[in-house]
Amino acid sequence: MKKFLTIIILNLCFIIPSQADDISDLQIDGMSIGNSLLDYFSEEEIKFQLSRTVGKYKSKKIKRVYFNAKGDSKYSQYNFHFITDSSYRIVNVSGVMIYENKIDECYKKQKKIINDIEKNFKTTSKETNEFKHRSDKSGKSKVNQINLKLKNGRIRAECRSWSKKIKKEKPWRDTLSIVLDSNEYLYWLQKEAY
Repeated sequence: MKKFLTIIILNLCFIIPSQADDISDLQIDGMSIGNSLLDYFSEEEIKFQLSRTVGKYKSKKIKRVYFNAKGDSKYSQYNFHFITDSSYRIVNVSGVMIYENKIDECYKKQKKIINDIEKNFKTTSKETNEFKHRSDKSGKSKVNQINLKLKNGRIRAECRSWSKKIKKEKPWRDTLSIVLDSNEYLYWLQKEAY
């Protein structure tokens, strides 16, 4: 039976297995890598959302889809990458929280989450990146990532702060994302996706 972790950003209530090291041991609102997307959404819901999801990948092996969170979730949106065969097997999942005009709070939560995960998971490396988002040619939109590598995947906590101009042009908002990547997904992203 899978070990259980629910990442709840607002309350930071973690139920974390002791020194787990498998990316599939983590769950975001009960959804984890290796499970079928069909365990959470119907095929009709998935196909409808695919028609609304923009993807720029050349490879058709894996597709991206997003869903708005429902019920009492602390997330506003879920993003998935899944294998495009009949299994709909999830290889990447993320939960997104809105931190509109509260980027300093986002950074505090990001660090708290990473510290809690490091205490309870066997990570092989930690990397922090800060860069300008490529979608904003003005260079005023920023991304701050903290990546933790596990033996078979990666956990990423990412704060995105968009410029005022971008927010006027697009429906994008400042966010904190918790992202779970399998090694299979990371390989595809680097070698096959584009």
